[in-house]
Amino acid sequence: MDWRKSRLVLVSLIIGMTSAACSSAGKAKEYSPSEEYIQRVKKLSIKDELYSGWTNIFHYSATLITKDIYAEQIEFQSKVYKWTQDEIIKHRRKMLEELGNQSKMFISFFTPEIRYNDLNEPKSIWRVYLVVNGTRYLGDVKKNSQAYPRLKSIYPKHSPWGKAYDVSFAVPYESLERADSIDLVITGDLGLSEKSIPVHLIKAEIN
Repeated sequence: MDWRKSRLVLVSLIIGMTSAACSSAGKAKEYSPSEEYIQRVKKLSIKDELYSGWTNIFHYSATLITKDIYAEQIEFQSKVYKWTQDEIIKHRRKMLEELGNQSKMFISFFTPEIRYNDLNEPKSIWRVYLVVNGTRYLGDVKKNSQAYPRLKSIYPKHSPWGKAYDVSFAVPYESLERADSIDLVITGDLGLSEKSIPVHLIKAEIN
């Protein structure tokens, strides 16, 4: 066998071994939350917008993080990132601790003036409140720096133009489960938005 034939045989062996390895590894697959989760998030999301003539002043979507939504996010991310049982337990404990002391929302906020999209800054022109049975709680706003594809998968109404924020309010989540009315208020020098959160959907999770 001359060197040309030897080289051809070697190349064929390498290709065969590579193909076998790829076949044994299986095909890539896409992860996405359950359709039930997507529908729950959509129902518990609110949105609003303000225009001056044809000019958009701001628009946003906001999602209340209920216990079911939080739990399903943990379940979904445990599959995506192959968490160990210990990691899953750690995140579940964190969920119980957080919702035992506060309520949480995710907000995707857009305004054409980038300098005014600063809900998390101490000197921001904006204030975010949760009004529970008439009692107002000031939101502690933090920028959510997670990658857009990750946020889009768990918050379907988040858009590439919206800036992502996590907001916590100093009212235990169980207070929301007992509330007769819950309103989100986003207000600032550029405008005001007041939207009601569907409390019947929160109560439905505990029935």
